[in-house]
Amino acid sequence: MKRFVFVIACLLLVLDLSAGPYTQICYVKEKGSDTRRGGQLSGVKIKVKDRNATYFSGADGYCTLDGLDDVFSFEEIEYDGYILVDDEDLVLKRKPSSEPVKILMVSPKAFWEEAERYYEPMLAEAMKNNAKLKIDNEQLLEQLRKKSERLAMIDYDELNEVDKQVRGMSATW
Repeated sequence: MKRFVFVIACLLLVLDLSAGPYTQICYVKEKGSDTRRGGQLSGVKIKVKDRNATYFSGADGYCTLDGLDDVFSFEEIEYDGYILVDDEDLVLKRKPSSEPVKILMVSPKAFWEEAERYYEPMLAEAMKNNAKLKIDNEQLLEQLRKKSERLAMIDYDELNEVDKQVRGMSATW
């Protein structure tokens, strides 16, 4: 019986020692568009919830988060006025893994320029058809604004050729 208790105690000790801390690699890049490729962002400030450490991405866009628990989430991701493409990055609970966490950011200027490029053709087409459809103009404008902002958040660098063609067609919709 003593031997059994000793074996169980040793197993618990080994399990406890292997339970942390964890390391996670992150990659921070600027969102690409159909007019330009995105690139890595260096100097992005990353804070993890419940950690007293601040991390920064290097010149290659990579950052190593160390000392993590078995589940973590981001508290803050900031870079020179840039916008996070996916707000879920700040609320999503993650488990450390061998796959890098990709964080996409976009400058406000690039975001609004791209959104406007989609908005203008969609608005012109909708106004042309509005007499037939009899849609409330305020509702139409709000839907077009939301759609153009959603399109502007897509990382063009990650799309395959079919998606790129479909996305290109949506701009003339």
